[in-house]
Amino acid sequence: MEICDPCTLEHDDKTVTNLSVGKKVYKAMENADCVAFLAGHDEFHKIPISDIAKRVKSRALIFDGRMFFSREKIVEMKRLGLLYKGVGRR
Repeated sequence: MEICDPCTLEHDDKTVTNLSVGKKVYKAMENADCVAFLAGHDEFHKIPISDIAKRVKSRALIFDGRMFFSREKIVEMKRLGLLYKGVGRR
């Protein structure tokens, strides 16, 4: 498991968790069973859905904790074989 938040400072990371917090978004997704988007950073918005699908395991769960993804991107995820669950979405 890897946590990634490209916008935090190292000393801030330690106040939230004892786990290592990486800064490389693509590295954090490599071979993942689940990717949880819990912050709306601009850097995350720039990631093509196809790039996510290429890096994660087949049928990986994309958890959207911020209603982050548009309906069009959700449809694309499903088309690429990803599972999607979002807070506040049906």
